Amino acid sequence: MDENKRRNEVVKAGTHAAIVNVLLALLEALEGLFVGSFAVVLDGLSHITEAAGSVITVLGTKYAGKQADHKHPFGYGRIEYMSGLIVAGLVTYAGITALVESVDKILHPAEPAMHFYTLLVVVISLVARIFVGRHDIHTGHLYQSSALVHAGREELTHSLISLGTLISGAVYLLFHIQLAGIVGLVISIIIIYSGLMMLRDSVSRLLGEHLDKALIGEIKDIINSHEAVKGTYDVVINNYGPVAHTGSVHIAVLDTMKAEDIDVLTRWIVREVKQKTHVFLTGVSIYSINTCDKEVIDLRNDVQSIIDKEPHVHDMHGFYYDKEKHSIRFDAVIDFENNNPQETRNTIKNKILAMHPQLLVYITIDPDLA
Repeated sequence: MDENKRRNEVVKAGTHAAIVNVLLALLEALEGLFVGSFAVVLDGLSHITEAAGSVITVLGTKYAGKQADHKHPFGYGRIEYMSGLIVAGLVTYAGITALVESVDKILHPAEPAMHFYTLLVVVISLVARIFVGRHDIHTGHLYQSSALVHAGREELTHSLISLGTLISGAVYLLFHIQLAGIVGLVISIIIIYSGLMMLRDSVSRLLGEHLDKALIGEIKDIINSHEAVKGTYDVVINNYGPVAHTGSVHIAVLDTMKAEDIDVLTRWIVREVKQKTHVFLTGVSIYSINTCDKEVIDLRNDVQSIIDKEPHVHDMHGFYYDKEKHSIRFDAVIDFENNNPQETRNTIKNKILAMHPQLLVYITIDPDLA
């Protein structure tokens, strides 16, 4: 994905959303003040928080594109996650404010000032919020901007405020029943819940999430396409923003391969992966594979049969048998549900020694990152 195009599209969507929200805020606030309707004024002011969210998204996206420097050698891409966190905070704050106002309306009911034109303005606000929100979410997903997705979700959750104002106003005009406080209470709880979910997602991204299996698969396919590569393992990707990734990988090659050929191969891998996935591999480590040998194959099959019976062990790779030292070494991939990986490692080792007591066994535990 072209980073400049991505950044421009996100900034454009955020700017348009901010302009629309400022205009809607002025329209609703003026109408609410004209007819003396606090509910409409409050609905108008809620557009200000949405405009603020869009501005934060725009500024965050622009700043995230700042060139890497000595202080931040991997760039500023994670600023986008921070802006998403701030937008989520704004949604939660808006929900809490609406909750307080709704409780006040229930405890101190007052006759609302409503007429047809007031409801028309609210309808315009409702439709605009839904349109802008859906557009921001679509653009955010398309260009991998969690901040813009959160801004779009803020629009959609705030559309509930417009919907509540519309319903309570229509019911009052038709039946002279005041529902503003009750409707506002229900909607504010929904908004708070939505804001908390956004906060959870933003914090999760900042902490670091499970790797994208599709991206892992694409990287493995690229590397495995080279005839000298006999397997690709331990793909680790570090995220420094929505489209800024570095990583490392282990590959298996025959133990007869020369160092100069390995150098050519690893340089090819780094170049191909960067060009096709935009992931910069900072390291390509090597596993050596024994050349065809029946003794090695039989020994590997014995170890594999033991691995297959362990419930939390997903894979074994990097197997190598050193005949001179009578030792074997391999990596075992253990999932996060295993609370004691060292015990599992010892169990596997003891089972191997029970079958081949003459061996020295070296097992490296790999977490299941893919």
